[in-house]
Amino acid sequence: KFDLDKISADIGCWLDSVSNNLESGRFKYCLEKSLVPSTGKMGLVSTCFALKIAWQCGIWETWGYDKKKACIEFIKSFQNQKGYFVDPWLADSCKIGLKEKLLSVFPNKSIKEYKRKHEYNFTANVNAETRQACSVLLMLGSQPRYKLPTQITNVRDAEKFISNLNRNDPWHLCSQISHQIMILSVNKEIFSDNNNYKLIMKFFETLLKKNFSEEFGSWFIENETENQMKINAAMKIYSGLAWIDYRIKNKKLIDLILNNPIVFDGCSFNNSLFALYHARIGIEKYREREIHAKAFQSLNHSLNHKKPSSGFSFHLRESKRQYYTQFTSKGNNQADLHGTTMFVLGITLALRLLGDNAPVGHERWKLYKG
Repeated sequence: KFDLDKISADIGCWLDSVSNNLESGRFKYCLEKSLVPSTGKMGLVSTCFALKIAWQCGIWETWGYDKKKACIEFIKSFQNQKGYFVDPWLADSCKIGLKEKLLSVFPNKSIKEYKRKHEYNFTANVNAETRQACSVLLMLGSQPRYKLPTQITNVRDAEKFISNLNRNDPWHLCSQISHQIMILSVNKEIFSDNNNYKLIMKFFETLLKKNFSEEFGSWFIENETENQMKINAAMKIYSGLAWIDYRIKNKKLIDLILNNPIVFDGCSFNNSLFALYHARIGIEKYREREIHAKAFQSLNHSLNHKKPSSGFSFHLRESKRQYYTQFTSKGNNQADLHGTTMFVLGITLALRLLGDNAPVGHERWKLYKG
């Protein structure tokens, strides 16, 4: 009863609707009360999300050459010569506002602390946007104009980089490691940057082995860490390892995911399925029936977020209101680009986990590295 062709067709019509009357390559975040700019050189996230959706569920092939080219060129236009993809709309949300300037006059409020917080947010936003934009370009057979920026050029840099991360936050720590592995690998493959690459990757391999939990199958976690956070951290590591030829068969992580209920929000269920997919590579027969059951459960749940003749909402009955530090919608009960991206990815992962047991039409749904 899970009609992949109908879902893909509905999404295709919805993507046409959110791009209607806009310049080619532009998309509204949602149909009603979208807060993401869809004119001018802003709104990178909307185009990135739309292209991920279209490519994964087989819509991209139906678009004409001019539309495809406009989408790709729009994404490329955000990269500066330092290699970062910077969207002014998202960057503006990291500036210190008038309210914070006024609060800083009080003795217990420091303008330096506000600056530190906003600089941290800006760096985190730009790094995430740079990775996402580059990944989308490579997924579509294109590439960035300039080499991606990295904080690591040798093993000493890598050691310093790790020492500055917060080990009490495994989600953030694993995310930052994943970013660096991806960036270094892309620079090597696309721009032939082999400077200390093997030594740095050997450092990360040793680091991951040292900080791997044999009990839970995750990295940089303590016993008291919540189970979903253990899964989230593992997902981040696997999303980095997907860019290099390094596989970790991980029965303990499979056990952790199968023995705990999947959290069905826009992100956590994807994290669980992504980690499950990569952990079982090479051991596909391990707890196969239970994995299939989780996959079918995920497919069925995704239909709760599906809007009639449309895409998916991030939350059960409302669109996603925020993307990092910027507002995206008023939260109406409607499909949004972020939610549709997450559920299309989740469906694709579930189809991969099901293999030959997947519903009809699964071969048209594609999965990229991450």
